[in-house]
Amino acid sequence: SHLGETLYVGLSAMTGNQILYGLKLAKFIRDNKADVPLVWGGIHPTLYPEQTIKNALVDIVARNEGEQTVVDLADCLSEGGDLEKVNGICFADERGEPVMTPARDLQPMKDTPIPSWHRIPVDRYFGVGIQTARGCPWRCRFCYNIEFNQRKWRTVREGRVLEEMALLRKRYGIDKVWLVDDNYFTNRHRVARLSQAMIDHNIDMQWATTARAPDIVANTDKFSDLLRRSGLMFLFVGAESGSPKTLERIAKDQTVEDILEMAHQSKRHGIPIHTAFVVGFPGEDESDWRMTYDLMDNLRAIDEDICIEDIFIFTPYPGNDLYQESLRLGFKPPENFEEWGNFTLYDCNLPWLNNAQRRMLENLSLLTRFVFWN
Repeated sequence: SHLGETLYVGLSAMTGNQILYGLKLAKFIRDNKADVPLVWGGIHPTLYPEQTIKNALVDIVARNEGEQTVVDLADCLSEGGDLEKVNGICFADERGEPVMTPARDLQPMKDTPIPSWHRIPVDRYFGVGIQTARGCPWRCRFCYNIEFNQRKWRTVREGRVLEEMALLRKRYGIDKVWLVDDNYFTNRHRVARLSQAMIDHNIDMQWATTARAPDIVANTDKFSDLLRRSGLMFLFVGAESGSPKTLERIAKDQTVEDILEMAHQSKRHGIPIHTAFVVGFPGEDESDWRMTYDLMDNLRAIDEDICIEDIFIFTPYPGNDLYQESLRLGFKPPENFEEWGNFTLYDCNLPWLNNAQRRMLENLSLLTRFVFWN
């Protein structure tokens, strides 16, 4: 009854449970307004458009970034146009075969307008996320970024970032914000300029984001003080492993020494750190896991306030080189879109481990979610 003259309904999903939730919503929409097209986007449909389009609750897949695609698709559907003229989508032809239109270039971010915050009930949220840039130039072998963003880093204009922060603070009273960039610290001079601008414009808002251990190691007293004064709440760092062999194998471009020095810096400069680890990577054995556990103990010995959030099980998510290696090692991926909805990072699906090892890692991962979050 609320769909009215809707041209189409868009749903976005990453790999995992978001797919299941999206399919439930899609079925509800289909049952109430059977003729409205269901358009799926997001990371997972982008990586598997031809498999996704085979699902009966998917009419069109929008690949990669959707800002321009949503407009072109709306124009096409409202005018009864030809879907083949809309770049960046996948749809099924009259025989049910997937049709892939030409890919779009990556979205220019510089002058991206402020999102329409007035369209959602902002006051229901404890904190919100904003994006100051997309992409990451690093080469971690487990990350979607290499395929999705092609290792290209694209920034929003700094003045526009400040405008959005000021809007959220003054109009909606938001006092905590998560910077959802893939890598906020790609350019430290930009971080410094934004932090100084937050102070100069009296934004009065706490912020948090992700960082790499070497980013924190490079901090000077002056730089760390600037981060704190601008409202830094904490930094999340993917430490990943205490095994030098594993860190090299996953192309993390950080060392165990970097991770330890990160803890010294957090203690010295008062920069709160959250971090997490992963075990079960291809090529690891239990001695590598033990190095990871020992490193966790050593970090807490250096700085007892470091928050170690989880020990995760390596999960072969699509869209990267380590996923392809996992396939070569015998990993059996889900066979259709709906099955991917049950694929989560809390289940151990790794064929290079025995049953006892798989059970142990699942129990360990579950327990750390309760024990570490004190």
